[in-house]
Amino acid sequence: MTNPLGKGYLFGYMLVILLFFKKKFIKENLDLNFSLILIFSLSYALFYAMHPSFNTQTFLWYFFFPPCLYLWGKYLVIRTRKYNFTYLLLSLGITISIVALISVFLDINRGGFVQPNRNIPFFWSTEPIPATGMAALLTFNMCIPGIVLTNYKNFKKSLSAFLIIIFLLSFTSILRLGSRTQIAIFLITTIITVIYIIPKQNIKQNFILFIIIGIVFALVINKVSFDTNASWLNSFATRLEGNRSTISNAGGRSQRWSGALMNIFKKPLGWELEEYGYIHNVWLDVLRVSGIIPFVMLIIFSVRFNIIVKKTISFTQMNLGLKVTILTFTISMFLLFMVEPVIDGSLMLFLTFCMFNGMIYSNYINLKNS
Repeated sequence: MTNPLGKGYLFGYMLVILLFFKKKFIKENLDLNFSLILIFSLSYALFYAMHPSFNTQTFLWYFFFPPCLYLWGKYLVIRTRKYNFTYLLLSLGITISIVALISVFLDINRGGFVQPNRNIPFFWSTEPIPATGMAALLTFNMCIPGIVLTNYKNFKKSLSAFLIIIFLLSFTSILRLGSRTQIAIFLITTIITVIYIIPKQNIKQNFILFIIIGIVFALVINKVSFDTNASWLNSFATRLEGNRSTISNAGGRSQRWSGALMNIFKKPLGWELEEYGYIHNVWLDVLRVSGIIPFVMLIIFSVRFNIIVKKTISFTQMNLGLKVTILTFTISMFLLFMVEPVIDGSLMLFLTFCMFNGMIYSNYINLKNS
């Protein structure tokens, strides 16, 4: 978990305590989503408490933080209604990525870009963090090209330039970390953005869109070397060359997924890590750790979230740029959830998902009542 200077959890506890002082807000904002994530957190934490690896600190994180962050997401939107919601979402994504960006570039400064080990420590520590967990913090930044492409008329040039710089720094970081998942998220969200906005724009706007895409494509083809011996592709190319046989089965994940699905009926209370290792799917890894109850709660919570997203982006009064921001953030998270053990590997991103859920639901209610 992202834990700045080893004391980041204190900020989480402070959020929990502060929430209890907002009794009126809590009373008005308890809903089905909160009940689902509360039951999930309670059952997940209790099952985790029976594991040999039990840690009191981690137990408290699982127990309190997800429902708390959901409510804080709702509160943040209520208190910032006069501000641009797109800026709020971008700020959320960039904020959680700062730690990873600093850590990766300090590592590059120390040992250069080409290094044999993908796993690097956070900048306040010497303990290496799995590359997938570090890269997960950059997930939202992979959506920036599609967001800038859609909002180029709405954003000031300085903001667009800043976002492009953040994206380039993030992309450099995922290449250093050798994250195939993040590259896939970047490509998929960008392609979906283009497909989504073309029918919603006029001929002139689409003409400008294709000119921009053409210029970027030409610059990349002419200025960037895609030779796998190039230093900037070192970590990524090494992973491809070492795992060609696993590409057809999702990097070896498909066998784990099928085994986990069978265990829904065979072992509904969960099973040991040694049986399949990490399942690399957030819902199935929840099933592994804590059984059927939190597994079902999280699935319902996730499905309800997607329904709310669909309803939210269907409002005609919402501008296209905000729709794309919400859509790409949602797609990027669920693409990651499908292939990584997010709660085990990057609890911060899962907590951000809970907060994002609260933000989207609160914004949906605002739009519905306006």
